[in-house]
Amino acid sequence: MPGGPTTPGQVQFNIGDILVDGGTYYIFAGPDANGCTNEESFNLTLIDEYTPQLDHCGRFVVPTPPQGIGNFYTQPGGPTGTGVVVPVGTEYLNTTAASFTETLYYYAEINGVLCRDEQFVFYIHPVPLVDDPADVVSCDNYILPAITNGNYFSGPNGTGTPLFAGDMISVNGPNFPGVYYVFNQLAHTTSSGTPGNCSLQNDFRIDLVDTTVFTVTSGCGVYTLPSVPFGGYYTAPNGGGTQITDLNITSSQVVYYFANTTTLPNCTSNLNYNITIHPLPLVDVIPSGTYCGEFVLPVLVNGIYYTLSGGPTTPGQVQLNTGDRIDLSGVNLSPGTYYIYNGVDTNGCQNESSFTITLNPFPPADNVIGRTECNPYTISVPVNGTIYTAPGGPSGGGTIVSSTQVFDTTQTFYLYNIDTTTGCEINSPFTITYNGINLPDYPNVNVCEFENYQLPALTHVAPTPFNYTIGYFYDPNGINSVPPGTVFNTPNTTTSIYVYAVNGDRTICTQEDSFDIIVSETPNIATLGLVFDNEECGNYVLPTLPTTTYNINYYSQPGGNTADLITNLNITTPGTYTYYVHASAIGNPNCNDEISFTFTVHPLLNITIQGGIICVDSQTGDVLRTFTMNSGLSPAFFTVNWFLNGTLMGTGSSYTASQAGVYTVEFIKLTPDVGANCNYATTTVTIVQSSPAVADFTVSTPFENNTFITVNLTGGFGDYLYQLVYPDGSVTEYQSSNVFANLPTGEYYVNIYDVLGDCNPTIIGPIYIINYPNYFTPNADGTNDNWNIWDLSDQPDAVINIFDRYGKFLKQMSPASSGWDGIYNGEKLPSTDYWFTVEYLPQNGTTKQIFKAHFSLKR
Repeated sequence: MPGGPTTPGQVQFNIGDILVDGGTYYIFAGPDANGCTNEESFNLTLIDEYTPQLDHCGRFVVPTPPQGIGNFYTQPGGPTGTGVVVPVGTEYLNTTAASFTETLYYYAEINGVLCRDEQFVFYIHPVPLVDDPADVVSCDNYILPAITNGNYFSGPNGTGTPLFAGDMISVNGPNFPGVYYVFNQLAHTTSSGTPGNCSLQNDFRIDLVDTTVFTVTSGCGVYTLPSVPFGGYYTAPNGGGTQITDLNITSSQVVYYFANTTTLPNCTSNLNYNITIHPLPLVDVIPSGTYCGEFVLPVLVNGIYYTLSGGPTTPGQVQLNTGDRIDLSGVNLSPGTYYIYNGVDTNGCQNESSFTITLNPFPPADNVIGRTECNPYTISVPVNGTIYTAPGGPSGGGTIVSSTQVFDTTQTFYLYNIDTTTGCEINSPFTITYNGINLPDYPNVNVCEFENYQLPALTHVAPTPFNYTIGYFYDPNGINSVPPGTVFNTPNTTTSIYVYAVNGDRTICTQEDSFDIIVSETPNIATLGLVFDNEECGNYVLPTLPTTTYNINYYSQPGGNTADLITNLNITTPGTYTYYVHASAIGNPNCNDEISFTFTVHPLLNITIQGGIICVDSQTGDVLRTFTMNSGLSPAFFTVNWFLNGTLMGTGSSYTASQAGVYTVEFIKLTPDVGANCNYATTTVTIVQSSPAVADFTVSTPFENNTFITVNLTGGFGDYLYQLVYPDGSVTEYQSSNVFANLPTGEYYVNIYDVLGDCNPTIIGPIYIINYPNYFTPNADGTNDNWNIWDLSDQPDAVINIFDRYGKFLKQMSPASSGWDGIYNGEKLPSTDYWFTVEYLPQNGTTKQIFKAHFSLKR
């Protein structure tokens, strides 16, 4: 069953189970971690379960075997039997009054194995006769006629109410027009021996016209004809004139109904509706619409306003009047649909129109009112709307007022808001009256005692002066005024002054600002007794200035500007300088004093000490060669200290280095500095190390065509060059490459030189390039008369065997021998190729190897 293990009555099968019943089976998976499941199904058909239907009424059609497997035959044995295939769809008809049978054999194989070869006897039973009445179209009622075969029923297959000849079908019932059936059946005995039957039916339709509905009638503005399932409406009797398809009749006229009846005479030949159409009363029409805020009912010419459809007789109806207001207040009429009704007139007609009013609310706006301000003011950002300086919002001539803008004049502003969806907007003006004074910010006054400072006259006037006064006072709120002409010159004093102003009529505004008059005492540097040296060697240290009650500092330029301030009191750059000592009162730089002085910084002398190279054994670390650094200075006038990595290595005019590194050399002058006769500046000397190379070599395999020697460095501190010594004693130029290639046979050496040149060269060798002669000419001319591998002459234990081209052994000899002369058993062998093997020990090797090749004998 579908649905997995939770399906009631479910049976689970496992892999390997044998299914013995055909049907639909399901493969179910899940639920997974997400609660999801999935399911597939397949159908199993078991051929041995197949049984065709054996009983048939009137005809039998040979069926299609299940899954198209097998065929029906006239005899057993299938394709190898004596019968023939009966094709699918072969039809057997019974036109008699008795049943007959047809015997067929179902033969089926599965994968070449016989599954079924079974006889089936099919029964073809006769069907009964049944009358087939024609459809009926008539008026009002119809009497069922007598029939020969079958019986009447109101339902199919002998169901419903049984009816009989003479029964009436009427528009008034109880048997109403519709579909009726003639049904008959014939009994037989089935293939299993039980009673059975074959049945047959015919249906027919009875349509009846109710003639009583066709009368004189009328309508207000329109009359809608009833729809009819058969027949139609026409402009003339008997289906004459024009057929009417629009059932809405809007003018007075006679409309005829006509249908083709099956009974004569035709009872619909003159059926009609005599229709009178009365005009509708006039009624005003107000278009529906959407408005901003409110809608007022206008004057009507035709009709009366109502809240409900249907006029004054509608239950719960309320009549409205011209001028009634529709708004969103909840007090007046609410937005919605309203009606204009006119009637009933003398014809009993009425008319009505409706209109729907939708209101978009005015956009929300804060409640703003004008006010009077004494101080510069700001306007808060409203919760609803935007403040502008002119009406009309963004399309007006004003600008948006920011909450950070400060105003100090009388001004009218406008609160503007718009609902961008509906387009409804609002403009609300309000005025802020400004009586403020707008005093400026009076800064503190810093003066020196000798200036004899007096307060200037006050000139500030309020933007809108009314009864305006202003003055200087010693105390807040306009108390204790300062007499005109008062002089402020007492050193190191601070006096607070208040500017107090009053303005206004009914709303009095005051404003006050204060400032200090600070009288400073001017410094006198001469009282400090400062003394400065005229010259120094190497560096000049400015004396520390004393602590005072005023500002005092060194400057590189006059005026005491911050950009010229000297913060480094140790001057090391040689040259002649003029510096300034500038002093000023705290808080008033105008009260100041200044002196200048000049001094010279002589440079320390430069000295160059030659560095060098030490030679060190890279394996043991032993120093093979040192290097002596010499300052050339007299010990009577200078002490020279030699440092390496901060450690004092020695003292004296020279030092012999046995370690590589950067040495720092410090000089102590034993005589006083006079003018430019200064000490030497500390310097550095670099000692580098090198070493002889430590190396071995790689040589090409004996008897190779591509010969080479590769030098392999295994130790050493330096950079190296390589020189090859040939067997004849000649040498190559120095080269940076460690590889020598394409070398002839022989004994070689390689010299390895330190590029710095301070260590002895390293010599590696001997190195052997070994090969054999490709031919020899034993003609007694003294040249190439014998053949041997001369390059192995230092290996007398090596064994050389010589063979002819057919593998015949000819000669065994040592590379240290005189070689082979081309004679075998006293006879000269002919010119041809000969083969050899040699067993030898490779250079630096411990295991002997065998090499095979051939050479030519030429006579």
